[in-house]
Amino acid sequence: MKIPKNVLILVIAFVVIIAGAIFANKDSSTDSLVDEMNKISQEHPEWTEFTSGVLDLTSQEIPTDENKIVEYYLKLGLAWKSLADRTREADHYLKALEAYNIGIDISDERNLVFLNNAGNMAKYAKDYELSKYYFEKSTENFPGDGEAYVNLAELHSDFLGSDRETVIGVYDKGIKRMLDPTALIDRKNRYLNSLEE
Repeated sequence: MKIPKNVLILVIAFVVIIAGAIFANKDSSTDSLVDEMNKISQEHPEWTEFTSGVLDLTSQEIPTDENKIVEYYLKLGLAWKSLADRTREADHYLKALEAYNIGIDISDERNLVFLNNAGNMAKYAKDYELSKYYFEKSTENFPGDGEAYVNLAELHSDFLGSDRETVIGVYDKGIKRMLDPTALIDRKNRYLNSLEE
């Protein structure tokens, strides 16, 4: 079956228009990121290392190899966090959180670094309930990791305004689950001492 020439030309034109629209949209979002990073670098030349880090990673093709993709999202999250630590912009922490969330999905919630970092980014962006979710997920998926319990206990005491029993409960749960809870016992004792001051 032969396709008429005028129909073929219309189909090709349609494909070219759609492809152009897709690339124009991608270029537009890339251009706005470049503009934002350039503006930050102009206002704060000492932060150029951090804006360049974000631009370098976002301009790369996302790896397909499982190990490299995990490394990519760890680096991307860290690049955004490093910039956010300077700008103190919640949007930049949320970009780091976005990268860590992708890492969480890729690792099927089995990467403690992604979970703890996501909890910290949500905390820095002042979304304390989301932060609590990630820290609780860390304690569930990695019950032997003391940092997860410390993060959760400090979130309860410093940001969620939880009562003393809740905070102590987090520490006690970790102490029961860890092979060597010495450091966690010390943190719990420091918390209790701070209440007496």
